[in-house]
Amino acid sequence: MLPDGKYTPEVDSEESAEPVIRPGLTYHLYHERIRGNIDGLDAVKQAAYLCLLTEQGSSPIFGSQYGLKKMDLIGTDQGLILGRLPRRIREALTRDDRITDVTDFIFTFPDKDSIVVDFRIHSIYGTVDGSHTVKVG
Repeated sequence: MLPDGKYTPEVDSEESAEPVIRPGLTYHLYHERIRGNIDGLDAVKQAAYLCLLTEQGSSPIFGSQYGLKKMDLIGTDQGLILGRLPRRIREALTRDDRITDVTDFIFTFPDKDSIVVDFRIHSIYGTVDGSHTVKVG
C-alpha cells in the first residue's frame, strides 16, 4: 500500500507534546519507471509535478479535487490566465499537507500557445523551485 504523504501530528503522551511528522516515503518515478524510493523534499517535488500534470477531476484514483484545472484556460485572454493561474497552482499544491505555500510566480511565453510558470514551493521539509508549462492555444 502506498503512503498518502499526509502530515498527521501525533503526540507521544509519555515524552512531550511535540508533533511527529510521518515520513512521506514514496516510489521514485524516473522516466515513467520506478527507481527505488524517495522521501522528504524530493518526494514533495515529485508530488507537485504529478499534481500539476493531472487535469483536475480527471483521476478516478485521486478524486475530483486532485490536480490543476487548466483545460478551461485554452483560448482564454492572456490577462485572465495570468490572474487565475497562480491561485489555481497554489490551491492545487497546498492540498498536500506537506506544502505550506507557493510563491514567486514568474511567467514566460515561449510561443503563442503556451505559458511557462516558474514558482517556489515551500514545504515542511524546505523550499524547492518548480516549473510547469500550460498549453493555452
